[in-house]
Parts: sequence; C-alpha cells; structure tokens
Amino acid sequence: MRPLVAHLTDGWRSLTVGPSRAFSTSHCLAKKSHFIVKHEEFVVPILHKSRHFIVVNKPSGIYTQINFDENAQAVRMRQEEGMYLLPLLRKQHPELYKNPKDYPFTEPKLVHRLDQYVSGAMIVATSQLAAQKLSRYLKHGGKKGMPFERHYAAVVRPSETSPLVSGNYSNQSEIIWDEGQEGKRGTIVTSDKNGRISRTLFHIRYRVGKNYLVTLELVEGRKHQLRKHCADILDAPVVGDHRYCKDEKLAEQWKVSSERRKLIGLHSYKLRMLGPKQGADVTVFAPIERGRQSVWKPFIDKDFKVIVDREEHKKAKLLKALEEEETTEDSEQDDDFMLEDEAVGESDLDHKPSKTSTVSTD
Repeated sequence: MRPLVAHLTDGWRSLTVGPSRAFSTSHCLAKKSHFIVKHEEFVVPILHKSRHFIVVNKPSGIYTQINFDENAQAVRMRQEEGMYLLPLLRKQHPELYKNPKDYPFTEPKLVHRLDQYVSGAMIVATSQLAAQKLSRYLKHGGKKGMPFERHYAAVVRPSETSPLVSGNYSNQSEIIWDEGQEGKRGTIVTSDKNGRISRTLFHIRYRVGKNYLVTLELVEGRKHQLRKHCADILDAPVVGDHRYCKDEKLAEQWKVSSERRKLIGLHSYKLRMLGPKQGADVTVFAPIERGRQSVWKPFIDKDFKVIVDREEHKKAKLLKALEEEETTEDSEQDDDFMLEDEAVGESDLDHKPSKTSTVSTD
C-alpha cells in the first residue's frame, strides 16, 4: 500500500491516497485551497453471462443511472469520476460493446436499479427481447414477462420498541405471517396514496450484538421499498440508512459514516432467473465487495458471501472439517501401508535363499 502523501503546488493541494489500484480524480472546494483527491475507481465484476443477459455485482457508492432532474454540474462530475454503472461496464468490459450484434442482441441495457449505497447482484439485459420481457415482469408485478427473484440481505438495528426486540407484533396490521412462522417469516403489505401496493417477503434470521440479519425478497419494487419497510414496519432501520432512521442521534452518526464509507447494510445477495423449462433456473450469488465489509463482518464467510442460515453454515463448516480430517487420515494410512509394504519387501529379500546357498537335508 502506498503511503498517504499531501503536497502543495501553485496554490493547489494534491492528495494521493490508498493502495496502487485504479484511481480517478474529483475536485472539492475548501475555504482556503482547492483539493484534488484521487480515489479508488469502482470495479464492476460480471458474475454470470448468457446470450440475453448478464448479472453484475454492483459496488456500493455508484449510481445505477443518471437522474436528469439533478444539477447538471453534479451529473457531469460523477460521469468524470466513473460513478455510473453503464459507463463503467463500457470501460471495464469493452467486449460487451464491440462488434454490434444483429437484432435482437444489443449493448447492455438496464431493467432495474439499486440505490447508490446498495450493493450486489443486478441483471443487465444484452438483448432487446430480454430487456422487454424483464421490464414487463417488473411492470406487471410478476404476472407477465420473464420471471426472476430478487433476494436481499439487510443488517438492521431495531429500536427498543421494535417487534424484533419485544416480540409483540399485535399492532402490525401490515404483516401477514406465514403459517406457523409468526415472529419469524411473513409478508409486509403497504399501499401509497395512489393505492399502489408494495409487498416484501421477509425472514428474520439471527442476531449479532445490536444488529439483526433479515433476508428480504421484492415482489413489487417501489422506490426505497425495502428501506422503508424495515424502518417503518419492523421499526428496524438498515444500518447506515440515516434517511429513514427515526432516532435523530443515531441518524446523524450514520450520515457521517455512510457517506464516508459509501455503503449501508443492504445487499442484493442472490438473483434467481426462472427458466421456461424444469431445471433451467439460474441462481447467482453476489459476495460482499472486498474492503467494504465493515458492516457485514459478523454476517459473512471467508469468501465474503452472506451467511443466511447460521446453523446450516456451522454444519457445512463442520462437515468440511471432518472431510478434510478423513482425507488426511486416509493419506496417512496410505503412507503407513506403503511403509509396511516396503518393510515386508525388505524382510523377504533378507530371508530369500540365494542361488549359491546350500539347503540342509538334515
């Protein structure tokens, strides 16, 4: 890692930071001097590739698409800094844009979005057909088009009055519990002033310290739906989400930390494409990006994947350790057999009569 370096040149202060990776440049105006800050460029890995679509692992901190209602200068600056998904894909994966394909194939097209500070798996269409069918599925609430499931993991911080802490869900009319799963798994159903329904399937997994891991699945995807449902219905805002946190003191702390780290505790950990035929489903898991796992540390494994079922993870870990132990024991036994064979061979040679020896007849 390169050391932190700061120097002044012609009234400009230049700051060079971090490890030797890709960097871009941003400008900010201070009271006495301009700062040029070189920061790490965002990397967008491709997790799955097919003819009609790809699945990428969107890093937290970048925007899915341009909001043209925002200040034009701010948009231009973000474009220069590489903070939009498709331009990053074009730069880092030029093979997706080379040699324009015949219809229905096309350059990557967005069909859904993730908030700036939300990370994880995203589908990007690479054909007109996929773009149309995926968009139709989202528009009609899963009744038409190409079906796919969006699974999220959320690290939430419940308040003292949250039903996650108290266990009292009697006042939660927006929650429909799965049969026999009260207090653990259900569906949140809300509607806006225009009567549009928002449904979120949720599963309360486990607790580490003050935080809980909750898995969520979008049925209808309204703006900030998951964040609102966690904060308003479960009274457990996503860690780092100062916008919907009702505790003002905690919200102020999170505002500083989330803007500095460019992330909140919400991650699209799994996407499942439902194929037209049995056995044609595609499931893609997205790991937490390296260097941004501070919120997730107690909830991820050594491969940076979210541990959804802790008991199953412990069993799998124990089973793997036993298999490795058995493999080691088998290897040691094989070595012992080899040594015994060698010992037997040496003993036989020692006791074989030579051709010139005389055999007694007495």
